[in-house]
Amino acid sequence: MLTEKEQQRLEEQEEDTLRELRLFLRDVTNRLSQDKRFKAFTKPVDLEEVPDYATVIEQPMDLSTVLSNIDTHKYVTVKEFVHDVDLIWKNCLEYNPDKDPSDRQIRHRACALKDTVQAIVKDELDEDFEKICEDIKKSRSTRGCSTSRFAPSYYHVHPKTRAVDAKSTDAAGPSKESTAAAPSAVTTPRPSAAQKKKRRKSRWCNGIIRKRSSPHT
Repeated sequence: MLTEKEQQRLEEQEEDTLRELRLFLRDVTNRLSQDKRFKAFTKPVDLEEVPDYATVIEQPMDLSTVLSNIDTHKYVTVKEFVHDVDLIWKNCLEYNPDKDPSDRQIRHRACALKDTVQAIVKDELDEDFEKICEDIKKSRSTRGCSTSRFAPSYYHVHPKTRAVDAKSTDAAGPSKESTAAAPSAVTTPRPSAAQKKKRRKSRWCNGIIRKRSSPHT
């Protein structure tokens, strides 16, 4: 049985590893999203354009949803991430029959997405790193530790509503004084000396990560 201090230290070590995982997954997802071939997969399918989509596809998926899942710490392993990306191209092949040229074109892109993801993961993922992530997943499951509790607070919030200030406005319209340009209450802060320094590029940008030892060994 771990003490509270040991538990905290273990969770910090795990989060260090999972942070590197999220950096890698974001990098892969952003590269896919910026590829013009995969533009159709960047947003959810518009159900107004294809109303029968929900009746054919049980679990829709797209790259923007994948990014949201990364932000909310849904993925603890690369395998879980790949499963969702695979849903994108599988759904595409299932919904678009091989009948006319336009259908064939989107099917070609779905197959390209499949191969691209697999190639990136095989080329850039350290197998030892994925094994460590698997160990973390098993350990947290055994301990009853929810990964989502480490996700950012207030990720899902209601959209801001503009304050209704028209009540005090004269029926004939605002006066010249009220329409005169006033100094903005919000100004763009000047970057500090530390912010001006060149940001360190993530190791994942180059597909490199130093080998990390498992916190469970």
